[in-house]
Amino acid sequence: MKNVFGRPYSDNGQAPLDGERFVTERVDPAFKNEIDSSKQRVEEIKKKGRMPTWKLFAGTVFFPIFAYLYTRIMDATNSLNIFAGFSTMPLITVASLVCLVISMGTLVIYRRMYKKMLASPELAEANARLASLDKNSEIMLCVPQEYEKVDVLSFEYVEKDGKVRIKDTQPYRYLNSEMKLYKSGDMLCLADIERVYSFPIADIKKYVLKKRKTIISGWNKETPYNEGRYIKYKLSKNDNGSINSKFCAMRCADSFGEYEVFFPVYELEAFKAIADAPVEKE
Repeated sequence: MKNVFGRPYSDNGQAPLDGERFVTERVDPAFKNEIDSSKQRVEEIKKKGRMPTWKLFAGTVFFPIFAYLYTRIMDATNSLNIFAGFSTMPLITVASLVCLVISMGTLVIYRRMYKKMLASPELAEANARLASLDKNSEIMLCVPQEYEKVDVLSFEYVEKDGKVRIKDTQPYRYLNSEMKLYKSGDMLCLADIERVYSFPIADIKKYVLKKRKTIISGWNKETPYNEGRYIKYKLSKNDNGSINSKFCAMRCADSFGEYEVFFPVYELEAFKAIADAPVEKE
């Protein structure tokens, strides 16, 4: 079974998605170049606001060292108070505290840099330009005004020994992208800024609710992940901004084969409102 938004891993990330055959509309090449340029500008600004990977790793690696030394101190002093180690293991106690300060300091700097980047005028301007292009793309792609914004999961993978293995190159397992969900005739449609994917509703056989949570990149909704209608899904957020969530697979099949689309569990109601197929647990 292939995933519509699965992509074979490549160094430049330009390999086509496995579900390209479901694309029914595309923007013209000139407009796509404008989109690519705007996206690149956004990424350049975000990159400036990120701590270099090697610094982030060098800082966070000190926390497990602290945990190990703290365990030794507790065993030696029979106390949860780390300062009790100064009397019996002064050097190890000092080393553990230094490791803790470095790891916590790295986290504080990372968060400050991230917040500063999010609040920068440059990012606001770049995002406004991209939003303007997005509105123009709706006209070009004939996307109706009555659509639902939904999160859809994509990923890169490698094949080894006949098995598909997701390529974990980021602090998340799936890229969480916002798309426009709507019905057009007898089709369930998903549109992004560049193209429209159309799925015959009659070919959508079921939804499969995955048993375990996975890590998805970021949060796209205006309502916080732990408020309103999202409370019941028991979502949680990691220090790097990724979200822990259960997810679903929309399964469809026709004469060309079987395909699936992954999306977070909190989007199931929106999909079922268009294609009311059975829901099964994994």
